[in-house]
Amino acid sequence: MLISWLERKGRHPAGLRCWLAGLACLLALAAGAARADTPANGRSDQMLRQIEAAYLYKFASYVEWPPEAFAGPDSNFTIGLAGADALADDLEASLAGRTVNGRKVVVRRLRRGDPAADVQMLVVGDLDARWARELYAATKDRPVLTIAEPGAGGGFGSMISFAVVDDRLRFEVALSPIKPSRLKVSALMLSAAYKVEKGIP
Repeated sequence: MLISWLERKGRHPAGLRCWLAGLACLLALAAGAARADTPANGRSDQMLRQIEAAYLYKFASYVEWPPEAFAGPDSNFTIGLAGADALADDLEASLAGRTVNGRKVVVRRLRRGDPAADVQMLVVGDLDARWARELYAATKDRPVLTIAEPGAGGGFGSMISFAVVDDRLRFEVALSPIKPSRLKVSALMLSAAYKVEKGIP
């Protein structure tokens, strides 16, 4: 599995910078191969979701959450997903039994009206604009890593936005919403990004 391979590579500090810098390229090649599949067989979308799931798990390793992001020392690491049920299915399957900094990973599907500020990572999928704005408003300046799926609400203020570029899955990072959140993003992760937006929108 992609996540198992990435996890093994991440345990070796030697050459970590080179590996992480090539992470986007490696996963992008897999995404490109997925796009070459016949759409009718369904494997293309599934492969892209698996790549996205691998990215999400690695993001958790290269972002530092402040203590107040968790209710207590034994609290779970929660990934909330809104409008991304198919990705939630893949995450539940691939992250079962895994941990982030000693915390059990929990996948939560969010419905309209559910609280979003008590998760550590929020993935925004195919939503109407109003709900997307509500989610970003609820998590603004809070220690919640907000991530937009390809074409889903990136303009509303997400910290990380996935995009399909040249038939490859890549991610962009916006620093302006990260700073007030008190999240600390590793420079190594930024080096793997397709684009880093440093300005204030």
